[in-house]
Amino acid sequence: MKKKKFLVPNCVLSDYFNVDNILDVIPYGNGHINKTYLVIFPTCKYIIQKLNNNVFENPFAVTHNIELVTSHIKRKVIYDGKDERSCVLSNIQTKYGQTMAIINNDYWRCVRFIEEGITYEQTSDPKIFEEAGVAVGQFQRHVDSLNSKLLVDTIKHFHDTPYRYNHFLDVVKIDRVSRVRDCSKEIEFINNHKDLNVKLL
Repeated sequence: MKKKKFLVPNCVLSDYFNVDNILDVIPYGNGHINKTYLVIFPTCKYIIQKLNNNVFENPFAVTHNIELVTSHIKRKVIYDGKDERSCVLSNIQTKYGQTMAIINNDYWRCVRFIEEGITYEQTSDPKIFEEAGVAVGQFQRHVDSLNSKLLVDTIKHFHDTPYRYNHFLDVVKIDRVSRVRDCSKEIEFINNHKDLNVKLL
């Protein structure tokens, strides 16, 4: 019997699933960093994702953070008497009980697909904005009791706004690729509003 071939290599899929039972594997979403695919079975679906280890130099740290946050939220959701399957990611382990499949120096992770989930690239609907605000608030409430010192900084200075702003000033000053002149309005806007969102060190 001829083996099925999918967009994701069979050697990766077989770390998570019996490939013979897969109906299809298709690209999913519009992400620009990781490569994401939907794995379709007759009765369920999963998301499998190839991590970009050029952006995330420590994929294990990324996985550690995801596991820590999702397990923390899952406990909270269950405690509140809600169905965690529709409220938080369910991480899928490989057949060896590992959090990632590492194939040819590529790092793959897998989660259960949430059928009820809806993603909006953009919207002008106030109701959707309101629901997004509620979701962010619920997330913050759930992780409020999580000790942030347990998390690993996966991209150095990513959330360090003073560092980012000072780096921006250096880039503008150097103007290595001669783009400052074309971005003068944007640069002026950032500098005029720095006090609204940047507390300089």
